[in-house]
Amino acid sequence: MSNKYNLIPGSCHFLPFFSGEDCNLHYSHTDDHMYCLTCLDVAGARFEFVEARPLDEESKSQLNAMAANDYISAMGLFGSLPMSHAAHEKLDELLYGYRLSAKNASDLRDSLRTMEPGSEEHLDIEAQLDLNSETRMEELRAIEELLAGFNRESGYDPKTGAVEPSPT
Repeated sequence: MSNKYNLIPGSCHFLPFFSGEDCNLHYSHTDDHMYCLTCLDVAGARFEFVEARPLDEESKSQLNAMAANDYISAMGLFGSLPMSHAAHEKLDELLYGYRLSAKNASDLRDSLRTMEPGSEEHLDIEAQLDLNSETRMEELRAIEELLAGFNRESGYDPKTGAVEPSPT
């Protein structure tokens, strides 16, 4: 993960925070927004997005008083800033569904190995796997669409891996 994903002039970065093998967080802030670059590994898929939340005067002074390696305080402050609860609930729901679909596919593939090819049960499991694959693709598209919204709002471009200053 880059140490400088927020390229807006005057931005300050905290050290990246690895909150487990499946989730990496990296906080930064400017004078008016706090940013969080999130990298998630979910059931074999990797998602990367940046969310921006507006800062008030009190939050700015708290951020300026934090050390660069104080990601715990930064995480707490970011969590208390105004956000779209509906978008976060939807993301949690979609990620849960994606994990569940991946687990279901794994279980179905395991069952398939124990069956005689061409049998009715084998064909039924193959049909269930096809349906599961379609469901996972729909869930993946919905997750990517939601994350693209976070990226648009924050100004993050996944291709460059950076939040660029807006051209004015």
